[in-house]
Amino acid sequence: MNNIIHKVEIKKLWNIYNVQWENIAPDVNIIVGINGSGKSTILNAIYTCLNRPEEIKANFFLDYIAVHIDNYVIDSRSGKPADMPIPLSAKLNREDTSFDPIIMRLKNLIATEPVSAYKELTEFSKIINSLFHNTKKRLDEHDLSDIRFLDVNNQEVSLQRLSLGEKQMLTFLYKVFLTRKKPYALFLDEPEYSLHIEWQEKLIDIIRQINPNCQLFITTHSPNIFSNGWQDKLQFIEDFTTEI
Repeated sequence: MNNIIHKVEIKKLWNIYNVQWENIAPDVNIIVGINGSGKSTILNAIYTCLNRPEEIKANFFLDYIAVHIDNYVIDSRSGKPADMPIPLSAKLNREDTSFDPIIMRLKNLIATEPVSAYKELTEFSKIINSLFHNTKKRLDEHDLSDIRFLDVNNQEVSLQRLSLGEKQMLTFLYKVFLTRKKPYALFLDEPEYSLHIEWQEKLIDIIRQINPNCQLFITTHSPNIFSNGWQDKLQFIEDFTTEI
């Protein structure tokens, strides 16, 4: 698998640091460091540079950022090269637990690709049901273009009744599913909030199961996120930042 992102350079972040990040893994990158060291800012700056480079100057205290993708370099001065394919990237925000946009995309997917989409959603529903098994909830597989849970008595469980952690996990995983196994750079900033320890430990494995072609960028303060065999993917922020 090839890296989606190969290298990141940032000059004068907050007028304090220079960032030269070159040992970026093609599968999982877990950024750790003390509070206020710039983990979230770097993650958000990379995502913004990939998608809206014109917003870097207005929203980030940095002089210059360049993100290297294949043979292309996207930077805050020249923006996206005209002949560069739009990079596939997405942020999985823990604050965003809105299901309406997801359901709309599911319905569109079923309408345009009914056979393949139904097959993919059937496999995906098994992953979701395994996570919710302990609380006796399961997806209603009669209509996978919606997100409907049933209890042990086949009564519908409103999405509003789900806990914050359940909503957060669902929105994460449905958004990963909608990448359709394409090479995506996925950004998660401290996803451990509201998630039970067991779900924290499973999160990376489940995301990689849903899309094995994604390149993950995660910031975290929780060792549970990487305790399930991902310790070698730790990226210590002080290893690629230097004071000016």
